[in-house]
Amino acid sequence: MNVFRPAIAVLLYLAGGLAGAGWALANDTTIPCKSPPKEGASVAFHPGTQVTYTQDRQNNTCTFSVNGAVATSPPAAQVLNALNLFRGGGKSPPFEDVKTMASAIAALLAASAPVENVPEELLFRLTKADRGLAQCLKEFFDKKVLPSVEFKEIQFSCRGLAPYAGAEAKAQSIRNGEPAVGVATLMISVEWQQGRFRSALFLPVTIVQMPPIR
Repeated sequence: MNVFRPAIAVLLYLAGGLAGAGWALANDTTIPCKSPPKEGASVAFHPGTQVTYTQDRQNNTCTFSVNGAVATSPPAAQVLNALNLFRGGGKSPPFEDVKTMASAIAALLAASAPVENVPEELLFRLTKADRGLAQCLKEFFDKKVLPSVEFKEIQFSCRGLAPYAGAEAKAQSIRNGEPAVGVATLMISVEWQQGRFRSALFLPVTIVQMPPIR
């Protein structure tokens, strides 16, 4: 596991400057959604932003959700509440309450999926991986290390992504179809509905410093 503590002071400083030039710095993040679609898709965003994507292998589409926005369903209030569990304005989420965290993560994962409610299958997979999920969250947000947890039998993974070290490194990641994160970011991914969907949630380390969205 990689420690990213030395960069944290700088990252939190940048996250604190929510207005003005701070948002235009080169540590913006680009997240790709690999095939499908065959041509690929990607979205770029500023530090502190939560993003989810869902690949639909049946319909050959990739849908993004940014900062709790509901691309299709489930209920928007449920997704926004889940986002605000992380955006506590400096107050740490209840990582020890795995049931609450799993429910919130399931809602954020479902925000980019073509569903009317948070699928029980998503919640089941996250609950099944409860120990690994709790370990991953605590290591990333509390211990400031880059964790790596995977349960192949339930198609679940949780891992930390290190920020790129310069413009060329960012460009190379984008060329390779990999996430190019400007700040340390936690990626939680799940495959569900017999492999039709693959949803991935990206949580930057700075998100816990962000104020709730009303």
